[in-house]
Amino acid sequence: MKNYWRWLQKTLQLTIVVGGLGWVDPAKATDLVIDETGAICQMKSNGERIAVRGGLRIPEVGWGTLACPEPERVTCRRNEQDPTVGQWSGTVAVGSNGLYGFTQTVTRVGDRMMVDLGVSPQRATPIQGFYYWMDLPIELFRGGWAEVQLATGGMTRVDFPQTLPEKHHLGFVTTSNLVFRNSRGTVVVTVEMDRALALTLQDERKWNGTDYNLLIPFGGRDSHEAGHLRFTLQGAIEPDLRPVRVEILGIESNRPFWGMGGNFCFGPRHPATTYNLDHLNVKWARIECNLRSWEPQNDNDDPAHPNEAFFLSNAQAQAKIRDDLAMARDLVRRQIPMVISTWQIPDWLCAEKGAPWDHRRIIPRERWPELAESVATYLRYLKENAGAEPLAFSFNEADMGVMVLLTPEENRDLIKLLGQTFARMGLKTGLMLGDTGNARGLAFTTPAANDFEALKYVRCVAFHSWSGGSPEEFAGWKTLADRLGVPLLVTELGMDADWRRKPYQVPGYALREVGLIQELILQARPQSLLQWELTDDYGLVPQEKGTLTPSDRFYFLNSFYRFVPTNAIYLMTTSDHSKMLMTGFIRSDSPARKPELVLHLFNEGPARQVTLFDRAQVLRGRTVDRWETQGQGVCRRLDPVKIRKHEIHLELPEDSLTSLTQHAFVAEKRAEYGKTDPQTSPVKRGHRAAKERRSRAPTTN
Repeated sequence: MKNYWRWLQKTLQLTIVVGGLGWVDPAKATDLVIDETGAICQMKSNGERIAVRGGLRIPEVGWGTLACPEPERVTCRRNEQDPTVGQWSGTVAVGSNGLYGFTQTVTRVGDRMMVDLGVSPQRATPIQGFYYWMDLPIELFRGGWAEVQLATGGMTRVDFPQTLPEKHHLGFVTTSNLVFRNSRGTVVVTVEMDRALALTLQDERKWNGTDYNLLIPFGGRDSHEAGHLRFTLQGAIEPDLRPVRVEILGIESNRPFWGMGGNFCFGPRHPATTYNLDHLNVKWARIECNLRSWEPQNDNDDPAHPNEAFFLSNAQAQAKIRDDLAMARDLVRRQIPMVISTWQIPDWLCAEKGAPWDHRRIIPRERWPELAESVATYLRYLKENAGAEPLAFSFNEADMGVMVLLTPEENRDLIKLLGQTFARMGLKTGLMLGDTGNARGLAFTTPAANDFEALKYVRCVAFHSWSGGSPEEFAGWKTLADRLGVPLLVTELGMDADWRRKPYQVPGYALREVGLIQELILQARPQSLLQWELTDDYGLVPQEKGTLTPSDRFYFLNSFYRFVPTNAIYLMTTSDHSKMLMTGFIRSDSPARKPELVLHLFNEGPARQVTLFDRAQVLRGRTVDRWETQGQGVCRRLDPVKIRKHEIHLELPEDSLTSLTQHAFVAEKRAEYGKTDPQTSPVKRGHRAAKERRSRAPTTN
């Protein structure tokens, strides 16, 4: 106890030194966003947020897998007045049999946060040890450095490289104190531990990651050893409060935007699915082709002559097929075009047997004709029984093996085989090029994109947005779609794919999602972004005790669904502030003979003064309508904003999305959503008109 108080006194002294920076408000110096498992998701200071993350990791021997707490195994007790403070306890399953208990307490110490973490084995298994794993975003810290107070005395510095170095391990140091700084000196993160430990700093780009990693070992190397770690964490972030200037530069007439879409792959019968379709102006959809349910056993040994009776009987017996057929029928009824992807493959098509959700399934080439028969017969079944003809088919995230794994060359060859099979069976459906797990998978498309025969069957280019991407990566997909002359779809819109930890339920996720949408619109120029999902999977409308309650994600995202005009064209916009992004759309051929226009201004961080200059002179009249979404609040309609000499002056609230509209068709007629039970009060007013005014997006042959 005596040593603990000496350490605490030292910590408080260091806090005062770092907190003495002139731009730090001591009352707001550090706050954390912590999820239900106890993992840190964000750090906040002075109204600014940074994606510094951290949490317990228990790697198996050989580092094959990294186990971490999962929501269903953790009990969380938060302080009602301060949700960051609390206690998390539970177990971590490691491998097939290992089980480790943990308890984590988070408290405030001055302007820092203290984390006290203990882990002990309940069923020991061979592991590398216990680690507290911290992630520092490369985008923020590249060119910066870590100042390390060595246990042996003195200081050393570890630089964060701009590009991935030959040696991805940046440093091995024994210390109890580190200070991380970005290159501009506007972000300072301090980690102070209760004792010196042998730490590792590494560059996660070695494994296609987006962070620098700090690995803190604290026991567990002996299979029956317990581990304990106590540390404080402080973030000091200089707020950028300078006035912002955004501009409308012109109209980008060659890049239409069809509107927002969604995935309806898993859980299509959930009440949230109908709620989202009724309340959101959905323009595109993606559905599942579940081959494991469609053809669990081979229908026969002749792929050229399908056993029609077998497929029909199986379709009637399989609940999954019935549900997906009903989903397709509903989309057709609502005049929503779609694409289709497959995840689960039956064992008889694969090289080895496996569980339904096993990754990296291999389909031998000699079974490809049977594979083509299975996909084509399902597409014909949809056409004949639902009137649905998807624009394109894909193997979901085949570059990563979720669930089928293909090489780029195999992907090219399958596009040709499937395309020929579809055409022979009279199907209009073609193939998606890409549908990769993230924006970094562009190279997966190269062999097919350079093959004239394969391109005859490519109907669109697609990728998923998990973990975001750089402007260059997003622009690369736009360039590919432009070169091939086909639409670009973001077929899975989302920020964090770690479904086990349910990151979409963590405070602040909605803001990250909105920022990602703005970046994708600005840099990739897609024809549609398809939210993952508009069912209950990563749901926007969670259900508790039989009641659907829209989340903050729903309210933020709804502005993108509500206000985009039909047959919209991109506006070219610019902003001089990275945390204040503006996107815009216009429809000049409106039946009302007045341009329909919307501008989305997303402000991440503190309130800011903004000047909007209409260089292209697309705004008409004296005012624009203003709609505002912030936090849990509904989208509110505020007083119109005046236009003076092609300029608009605004103050944008903290962490907000503001939509400015002129003559724009608003898909949802009500200015606000009521607080009544959504299941018993569906939208009626304006919904029929919305469906009548909805036009089918153009198809590409």
